[in-house]
Amino acid sequence: TLQHTATHVEFLAHTEVSDGSEVLVAGGGGHMGVPDEFVCPISMEIMKDPVLAADGFSYENAGIRQWFALGHRSSPRTGAG
Repeated sequence: TLQHTATHVEFLAHTEVSDGSEVLVAGGGGHMGVPDEFVCPISMEIMKDPVLAADGFSYENAGIRQWFALGHRSSPRTGAG
């Protein structure tokens, strides 16, 4: 089991929209010092029970199970079916 401590940080980011204006959007939170590979792309939380899926990406076990239970039949990362 991977055990580590990370600081969860909320932030605002400037995002340019199609008309050229800028808006402030929530950054969704980040995990200071934690590699992206340790963060589930579905839940955006640090994985505690990671599993490797057929698409070659790792997901939190509960997250990927829920993804498929909701009827999705494609990769959460690539959209490929």
